[in-house]
Amino acid sequence: MYTVSWAALDSAARTGCVWCTFLVGPARIAKTERLPKSDHRYNIRLGTDSSRSEDAPVIDIYVDNTVPEGCSSLHIWVPADIALHAALRCRPFLSHVRSTRVLDLVKAALDQCTHGVAEHEGCRVKIPIPTSGTFPSRLVDCSNIDRPRLVETNGARPLYVALSYVWGPPSAQPCRTTMANVDEYTLHGLDSKTLPQTIRDAIYVTNALGFQYLWLDSLCIIQDSAEDKHREIARMRDVYRYAYLTIIAASASSAFEGFLQDRPLCPGHLHITDLPVVVPVCKQDGQQQKAQSSTLIAFDSAVYYRKLDEPEPINLRSWCLQELLMSSRSLIYASTTLLYRCSAKTMAIGGAYYGTYGEAPRLPSFISKPAPFPPTSPISTRDVHDSWWDVVKAYSGRALSYPSDKLVAFAGLAEEFGRVRGGPSNYLSGLWRDTLLHDLLWLLDSPAESRAVDYRAPSWSWASLDRAIFSHVSWWEGDTMLAEVVMSAVVLHDERLPYGHVTGGHLVLRVPLILATVTPPYKVDSRRRLPLQTAEQAHLQGGCRNGGPIGHLPYLARAYLDTEEDATVDQIDRSSEEIQGAVRGRPASIQKNRGLLFRSG
Repeated sequence: MYTVSWAALDSAARTGCVWCTFLVGPARIAKTERLPKSDHRYNIRLGTDSSRSEDAPVIDIYVDNTVPEGCSSLHIWVPADIALHAALRCRPFLSHVRSTRVLDLVKAALDQCTHGVAEHEGCRVKIPIPTSGTFPSRLVDCSNIDRPRLVETNGARPLYVALSYVWGPPSAQPCRTTMANVDEYTLHGLDSKTLPQTIRDAIYVTNALGFQYLWLDSLCIIQDSAEDKHREIARMRDVYRYAYLTIIAASASSAFEGFLQDRPLCPGHLHITDLPVVVPVCKQDGQQQKAQSSTLIAFDSAVYYRKLDEPEPINLRSWCLQELLMSSRSLIYASTTLLYRCSAKTMAIGGAYYGTYGEAPRLPSFISKPAPFPPTSPISTRDVHDSWWDVVKAYSGRALSYPSDKLVAFAGLAEEFGRVRGGPSNYLSGLWRDTLLHDLLWLLDSPAESRAVDYRAPSWSWASLDRAIFSHVSWWEGDTMLAEVVMSAVVLHDERLPYGHVTGGHLVLRVPLILATVTPPYKVDSRRRLPLQTAEQAHLQGGCRNGGPIGHLPYLARAYLDTEEDATVDQIDRSSEEIQGAVRGRPASIQKNRGLLFRSG
């Protein structure tokens, strides 16, 4: 560790020291009044945090005791051609993601995942493909990338690659398979020049990696056949589950854009600095090596993590989450680098830095086991329950071209969890019958103006709203439930799709009633609260109406309204019959406090 004063750092930076300039840069950019005093001392140390990039540990420069706003750690990567490369394995970002070199690196990652180290033992477990019913009816033969051809599988089970991408506007898919052209595409193939760039790129990658077949929805599903769409969409979960690899065009916001463009060597949001170093005398292969000058490359970690808050286009789309989570192995063409994700880890191809903060959750390992098992212990039940809500949170805030598909686009994931949750008879529009009282305790990230205009889910389901789920009460052993489910049911649009669209739902609870009033929206988060009191508290405070702000009231728990239109509950007369209807008919997300659980609606 090296200790130095601000005055010494600043002085050296002004006289041209590259390292000092790099360290004080963020402070200079900050407001003048926030600069430290001249005698303020910094502790500068080197360290490794391998948890963020397991295959390429990052050397960090930590700057302790910083006063100004700025970087607290600086990540270093090392070009592969300098003497330190064996010890410092984090490499620069890849630029030419279309190149043969990069594709060879992808092949090596695939080989390590499927045949390599013990860390990937779970990746090597082959999920048996059923002999009928779940395999895609068609694939695209990529043997000739200039003339790809649609083929019928007819019971065959070849290895194939799947594509996950954002369609964009309808005009971005000029070559969709229809009843009129399916025979032409099968007999004579397609002119690749007529295909959108994303599909052309996927065909190229499939072929270059040594695979013959590719599945993608616009070509492998007959788009104007209701019967074909119904059958193939029902198989979507298994299409990605049984794909050997899924190509994810994460950076493209439409099929026109493609995803094989060169990435910047220095992503625009990062300020890269070349740092001169002297590599000390060392022995290599038994030979004494001379000291030599070299260069490290560093960037501000705080800026890097801020960039992760800006999601890729594909991470905004609802259908694409199912495609990612159901895939055993994914090749993710992100905006700044190329990522490989499997059941064991996510890593950057070529050893570039990648922070896993904010990435989508993985399905728990027990979900993908060949035979379903009933969660019999409280621990396994809690794990299943919490894993489910992690996935719901990741999905709920994503967008759909057709909002009515809210449950349909989630059906594959629901069906996968259904293998360990008792099947479709236990499923209720995004919630589960056997944990229904817990499942009702979801909380929105922010209140919505209203529910969807066209009915798609009961008001007590998170799927009725176009908002992200912010939090949920975790499963607690020993919870005492004060409510009782009298009746719960949903009406399916199609009985053949038990995890899909619904046309109605009913929920009746037998619950204690608590007199409560909706507060005005809070300035901080625009939420309306419902402080929930005991009879004694309500009597002393006049039932909250005359008790002042919620912060000054004694209460057991508090609820939040999901939408502004639900605020009309405050206008209902206090008669017991009307209050009972209000509590049962107006949804409000409830927090847990002092062992009590509530959820109305």
